[in-house]
Amino acid sequence: MVDKYIFDLDNTLINTDLLNNKSYNYALAYFNLPTIISNVRITRDLVFSKLPRLSEKQRSDIVTQKQLYFLKHIHITIPNNELINLLKSKNKSDCVLWTSADDQRVKLLLSYYCITDCFYKIIYSKKTSVKEDVFSLCSIFNCSKKSLLFFEDDLYVIAELKELDCRIVK
Repeated sequence: MVDKYIFDLDNTLINTDLLNNKSYNYALAYFNLPTIISNVRITRDLVFSKLPRLSEKQRSDIVTQKQLYFLKHIHITIPNNELINLLKSKNKSDCVLWTSADDQRVKLLLSYYCITDCFYKIIYSKKTSVKEDVFSLCSIFNCSKKSLLFFEDDLYVIAELKELDCRIVK
């Protein structure tokens, strides 16, 4: 059995929480909106739940401004060098990036850390249907789920993977 490596991006391969939160708060301040102090990752859902009266245009503008700030300050992210070195040591045909991150941000982070060419494929998923994603990954690799080795930080996703008897490295 040849292992197939499934890597998550945010806070697994690269720690992005600090920059993500700074980016959202920059965008909120840019539009003279209250910033959010949080010890956890600020998400669109969190921002929009705290500011429920925003129009769709305002929401879109905040997200756009957040992404622009993130892209300009990518140097604030922190690589997981141990995991990146492991990734680089594996055969590209055995590695997939499985991420819920924005396509533009993914490409910039991969390029910045010189790991763009380390993946056979990039799977963009909200990770709300983990069972379907695992089935899809097995299909991509033509393997059983026992061959898949996941590198993931999201506790909800990890719980779903455990229910499916998948192997996870934390």
